[in-house]
Amino acid sequence: MITVSVHCPRCHSDEIYRHGLSPTKRELSRCQCCHRVFQLTYHYEARKQGVKEQSVDMAFNGAGVRDTARTLKISRMDDATRARFTDATQRNYFTLRRRIEIAEEQITGLQDYIWQVVLSHQQEANN
Repeated sequence: MITVSVHCPRCHSDEIYRHGLSPTKRELSRCQCCHRVFQLTYHYEARKQGVKEQSVDMAFNGAGVRDTARTLKISRMDDATRARFTDATQRNYFTLRRRIEIAEEQITGLQDYIWQVVLSHQQEANN
């Protein structure tokens, strides 16, 4: 008899039991610790571990949707997913842009204050 050691992808526990079949007739497993249901082998590439992180990294590095899909061998995003992805990216961009503007204003204010202090010390030294 062959035994296969299976670990939960979330909590890495080895207390796993069979939990029926998926709608596509693939075997499901369930963790007794965190109660997560998962497949041992995924047919869809985007569900595999690490693919999501790679796609986000590629997006932040300027790769397009089609290039990301082709490189990672996943299907392209449909219009609804692309809209959500684009909206989230734009929100993050504008939030970061606003934070940068606030930081620049604070730096400018600090620089002005420092120059005022330096000039006042120079004037006191000249008197």
